[in-house]
Amino acid sequence: MPGYGYAKVSKSEKERWSRLIEGYFNADRDIRLVFMLIDIRHAPTKDDVNMVNYLIDIEMPFVVVLTKADKLNKSEREKRMEAFKNEIPCFSDIHSIIFSSQTFEGVEEIRQIVEDIADDDKE
Repeated sequence: MPGYGYAKVSKSEKERWSRLIEGYFNADRDIRLVFMLIDIRHAPTKDDVNMVNYLIDIEMPFVVVLTKADKLNKSEREKRMEAFKNEIPCFSDIHSIIFSSQTFEGVEEIRQIVEDIADDDKE
């Protein structure tokens, strides 16, 4: 659900989304991994932090994909990566991938993760 943290909707609508997401993850599904998208240019929203905590609490494997990396220069990127250590719970222990749909940075790493999961299913 990209954009859930920035959507301009009522509190009741966000609560409905929260129940929907929780219901989805708590249903009897074979979810192997969640890719959580966070815009690298900004601090994570309260909803992003809540989602990280929720995924940790339910022991759901996840990867944080830091999108729009092409929008930052090297020093800005380094500052944001340092800031994430304080903004995202357990960030140092979470697999994160810097990603850009424009330059394709991170695409191969994500593709490899998906292929590894698919290969595990074949065994």
